[in-house]
Amino acid sequence: MTPPHRLHRRDLQFYLLYAFLLILLATLRPLALPDEGRYGDVGRWMLRSGDWLTPRLDGLPFFHKPPLLYWLEAAFMQVFGVHAWVARLVPALHAGLLVLVTQLYTMRFHGQGLARRVALILASSMLILGGGDYINCDMVVACWIGVCIMSFAWALQSSGAETLRLGRWGFVAAALGLLAKGLIGIALPGLVLLIWVATEQRWRDLLRLPWFSGIFLALVIALPWFIALEHIYGGFFHYFFIEQQFTRYVGSSFNNRQPLPFYVVCLALGFFPFSTLLRWKMPAATPALRPDIRLAWIWLLSILIFFSIPVSKLVGYILPVLPALALLTAIAWPSASGERATRVLYLLGALIWACALLAVSVQVQGMPVVGLSLRIVSALLALLWLAGPLLHRHGHGQALLRLWALQSGLTLFLVAALVAARADDKGSQLLAAVLLHQHQHEHVLSYRVFPFDLPFYLDSRRPIPILGDWRARQAFYKDDGDQQLLDGLAFTRQGGGVLAERDSLPQWAQRWPQAWLVSPAEADDALLGACARRFGRYGRYELWQLRAAADQAACRTSAAVLR
Repeated sequence: MTPPHRLHRRDLQFYLLYAFLLILLATLRPLALPDEGRYGDVGRWMLRSGDWLTPRLDGLPFFHKPPLLYWLEAAFMQVFGVHAWVARLVPALHAGLLVLVTQLYTMRFHGQGLARRVALILASSMLILGGGDYINCDMVVACWIGVCIMSFAWALQSSGAETLRLGRWGFVAAALGLLAKGLIGIALPGLVLLIWVATEQRWRDLLRLPWFSGIFLALVIALPWFIALEHIYGGFFHYFFIEQQFTRYVGSSFNNRQPLPFYVVCLALGFFPFSTLLRWKMPAATPALRPDIRLAWIWLLSILIFFSIPVSKLVGYILPVLPALALLTAIAWPSASGERATRVLYLLGALIWACALLAVSVQVQGMPVVGLSLRIVSALLALLWLAGPLLHRHGHGQALLRLWALQSGLTLFLVAALVAARADDKGSQLLAAVLLHQHQHEHVLSYRVFPFDLPFYLDSRRPIPILGDWRARQAFYKDDGDQQLLDGLAFTRQGGGVLAERDSLPQWAQRWPQAWLVSPAEADDALLGACARRFGRYGRYELWQLRAAADQAACRTSAAVLR
């Protein structure tokens, strides 16, 4: 007989199915720009260069984030090859791990029934599926923040060897959170647990944690990389901790400015339909549930407030609250699922999602069969959302919960398919496919634009020189991809080989005659026209071939005029 706090066979079957769905989701679309192209290629570059210490973007040091994501990407690519779906295995793995730990934590204190409900709600939410399918650090750090909070909360409610074991896991999770995205990997669990311990008056329980061995483990895991980078690249500490952590939080010059209630809207729609169950008062709460209800509310509200304060906001930042939200909605399910307020909120959210799906589906251009199929599926799913209140009258208990999970999961899968159907106009996958069939495809220049996903699709072994107006660009700060490349110049003397001025095109043409050049589509540039022949347009990019050495006189003349 399986102990009540262990996984049963049906739970293992659930996670096998969930792993299959996450891998399937990872294969549906090409890399999204700029984030997935950027973060995916840093891991690929680690693998190809053999330098697992320094994250690099097109050969330039890239210290915006710590290396855990890149290390795991490189390890997976070593085994499975350089593919977008392989890079997505890293966030997918962390999404699955977060669901598993949340189920185990709930099962330990509240039994199999509630634990399975929590796992189903969390696993099928659009935010967790979307975060597990997107290559950046958000899902990785959300996982380790959640594991850290639950490990320490579990340890403080246990005794003896279990407290010591789980306490050490909490310190390990904090170290991995630091390596995933920096200080928030430690600060957010600390904030949540400090408020909860104060609320529960568990100060004495803190003395039972393995502070010495736990801190030692955390330092051994996290500290060496930071010390090594500061030793090699003087000024790394200031750039990473002050500019990229503290200043980015309190500053107002960064992009993605959003209003104060941004994350409330994100959770309402991204956790729909389960978000309709959230209630401040839990009528069905038993005394055994109350400490974890308080923990979940503290977890949800403290992190929500923390990330609502800065003006710069991204959807992925709010992922750490999802286990708490799943626990609260799972507890509320028996009583709240049949309430009229829930049905009204459900109908409102369903109407928003139905309109969004139909609006996106009609924008799919080309590929008549694929476009028509996606429109039909979008219409059917929209009808399923709108028919929800009718289905609720005949559904009950676990069957209705599974229906909600199915609707949520199918919506995210359809969104991924719609994005994939429109991807050819945005990314450089088609451009890379053409280049790989050309002579000298390893010699590629980028002119006034840099497709962050191009090195990944080419699996290039050398940096792609980027020609632009870099002297003028250095005169001001703007939080964009160009700035991330320029920041790397502070940590290397070889930036001139990657970031070159536009008027150096004749020198590159002489060095790499008949090499390939990528520019924005419909680029109207006399220098470019004099130095290269137009080869073709592929989405938002134009492909050119540099003229042979005998045809470069006009190119040098145009460059002289530009200077």
